[in-house]
Amino acid sequence: LVYLSLEGGRGGAIRAALIHANEPFEDKFVPFRGQKAFAADYKIPPVGLPWLIVEGRAVTQSSAILRFAGKKSDLYPQDHFEALIVDEVLDIVQDVLTKTPQEPNEAVKKAKRDMYQNGKMKEFFDLLEVRASAVPGDFVLGSTITIAD
Repeated sequence: LVYLSLEGGRGGAIRAALIHANEPFEDKFVPFRGQKAFAADYKIPPVGLPWLIVEGRAVTQSSAILRFAGKKSDLYPQDHFEALIVDEVLDIVQDVLTKTPQEPNEAVKKAKRDMYQNGKMKEFFDLLEVRASAVPGDFVLGSTITIAD
């Protein structure tokens, strides 16, 4: 498992699922500026991290890797409707992250993020609240923890 040298992030959830699965893996932390050289070793474009390297092949896309790890660890449901709910929550969280305004000017970025926080981001969190309150229990599916939690 290759991910940036920082706490948590998208690699953190994958790491937790692999540990839960008792799946042997090696942590490889790459500095932000070291992605290009590492990608060249695996003959893939230097797309964002994390990557999962399986049998010498580098797989990208954090959500796909997280689902893979979830299936290995029984943290991804076999029931199709429950899997749909888990996927919905993962995609909402992905939307929250990817739609967060990015701007080189710090003052403009702060203003845009304030608007986002009180607008679209709030809508996403309202939707997560609806999902969380749909069933009794502490987790998205009630009493069963998943990769969406």
